[in-house]
Amino acid sequence: MSKPNLPLKVVTNNYGKEVLDYASERGRQLYTKAVVQFGKGFENVAYQRQLLNYLSDDAVLVGFLSVPICGSDISNILLGYERERIGGNGRSGFDMEGSGVINGHEALVVVLAAGKNVNLKPGEIHMIQADMRDFDGLEAVGYRVPGGFRGLGIYGPHVQRYFVMVHSPEDGERKLGLIEASMIENMACIGASHRVGSIREDDKTILINGGGGNMASLHLKYILSSLAGGGLKSLSKIYLADVINAGMDRAIARFGGDFSEYNVELQKINVSETKLLSVIRPREVNYYIETVKQFPEQTLERCRTIMSDNGMLMAYAGMKRGDGPVVLEDGNEYSIGDLHWDGRIAKTNEGFWITGNTGSTVEDMTTILGMLKARNIYVYDDVGALCGPDAMLEGLHAMHEKKYQGKIVALPQYTELPLTDIKGLEAVGSELKIDWSAEDLKDIRAGTMSRSIDETLLAHFANKKIR
Repeated sequence: MSKPNLPLKVVTNNYGKEVLDYASERGRQLYTKAVVQFGKGFENVAYQRQLLNYLSDDAVLVGFLSVPICGSDISNILLGYERERIGGNGRSGFDMEGSGVINGHEALVVVLAAGKNVNLKPGEIHMIQADMRDFDGLEAVGYRVPGGFRGLGIYGPHVQRYFVMVHSPEDGERKLGLIEASMIENMACIGASHRVGSIREDDKTILINGGGGNMASLHLKYILSSLAGGGLKSLSKIYLADVINAGMDRAIARFGGDFSEYNVELQKINVSETKLLSVIRPREVNYYIETVKQFPEQTLERCRTIMSDNGMLMAYAGMKRGDGPVVLEDGNEYSIGDLHWDGRIAKTNEGFWITGNTGSTVEDMTTILGMLKARNIYVYDDVGALCGPDAMLEGLHAMHEKKYQGKIVALPQYTELPLTDIKGLEAVGSELKIDWSAEDLKDIRAGTMSRSIDETLLAHFANKKIR
């Protein structure tokens, strides 16, 4: 038996009281399809049909709308209990084999129904701030708390306090597309990291290791926003270091012109072909952004050779606690990994600083949301591919294999949407009879995600029936 696609009907305000009653009736059994991790490795990840709890007076039922796949989701799968937010450094007691992990911490949701004690209303669209920092043990949605790679979910008050309002039906027309709004979590993490240990006004040279990756592009966007706001006037060069040229070439093509307007040069270094010190002078780098976590000793060696006096390392990559041991200025032993997880800044006894941060806060997310609504940042160009609910597991594999440039966005309500890059949407549209506009097709053929494509997809799948 088919029924309306409830979450999308609510988003498009095309629903009646009987649809909400279907969701909220006490005792109604609701099932959802989820991608669940039962252990370490992709062989322990599978689709599962799950029965949701009954909706209590303190709970809210949500539909997951758009959930970008993050590198952290892949790390969860590959590392299991070794991930601090799952294993708690061996102390969490979380039973992954029994409870399962539903990844997907970059979750945009729509409220479908709420208990009588909940101050949330059907039709509201929220981004969930994954990092539940008011609780012990690095609790986070998409880790020990179930995340967004599923159709429906129920959350109690502990998670509701981390809902960030994106849109209310009372506001009238939505200012952001669904895919667009879901992309703010990455930028919030970037902003949080720069807030903990910011680039200084007299810094002239920056190195970004992993300079061809998605995270490097987000750091470049953040630096551009600082330049546009009148800051970082001393900055003159940003080195991008990576082992392949394609990503760095793409970053320079995307951002090089914008940086040149501020007299800042982007220069790539392929470290598989060229030694870093043959290009960068000793003590030249003032600020070093590390987005690669596998080689902490190499990171430290670079700090000791290319970092200027009082230079700063931003440990953005999620190294493990104890990785990259250092001695601080006060004589205490510490590590890059510890600074990352503790979200603090400290000076080493060798003269350089290390700053680190993991995740973000509600305030960080609210700030980025405001910037997005004001059109001070743009995020659609970070989208590389899309997938519907039956292709989410394939999307996770593709993210692990780095199949696409840019983020893969899972759309749990878009039934029958296969894994596809943006250019592939033209063929998908022909098969699924999506009514693309001329503007949509122009963007699709250019391989560029846009608000128009976002809205056309929503309109199409909101009118479909689901089994």
